[in-house]
Amino acid sequence: MSRFNANDPKYISCCCGAHVAKLAQVFIILTLVSHFIEIFKLSPLALIGLLIACFGTLAVFQQMRTAIRVFIVLEVIYILLYVACQMIVLAETPTAKGDSNLLGQTIFTIFLAIACNFPFLITYYNLSEFIADREAAERVPVQFQVLVKPVATPAAPAATRSVPLLRSAAVPSAPPAEVPHGASSSDAPPPYEEKA
Repeated sequence: MSRFNANDPKYISCCCGAHVAKLAQVFIILTLVSHFIEIFKLSPLALIGLLIACFGTLAVFQQMRTAIRVFIVLEVIYILLYVACQMIVLAETPTAKGDSNLLGQTIFTIFLAIACNFPFLITYYNLSEFIADREAAERVPVQFQVLVKPVATPAAPAATRSVPLLRSAAVPSAPPAEVPHGASSSDAPPPYEEKA
């Protein structure tokens, strides 16, 4: 199994060559600033966007995979709500009342909002994949190969060397002792032992 490589090319951005973690941090700061600027419109939706951006900032800088994915979903919902609110405001203006091209403008605005935020959202998703790969590599136990060298033991002197006693065919062995009926095996006589 291959080891985790944080500098793998799949974690490097194709547009600027930055690592996905650094690029996500830059993008989340830009997102936070844009939501902060929106707050001056005194819109409740802008406040919700700022709270979502604060949550995303925490998730990206702390590199919390699940929180980043939740942030992506919340950000997409926010973008769609923001576009819908802008379209409602646009439809209520007196100049737009007689405009027959309002549907085309709405579709273009939704497309533009998603297209502008798409690189940000993809970068956040790539960061969550980077974190998932790193966590998966940390969960895999590292296997070490242990090499054991045989250790030569010094030979014992001939007088103290113990040699196992081998039975020869010439020495008869005693038959196993029979245990009388009703007696336990601990009452049986010891087995026949050869003496050297």
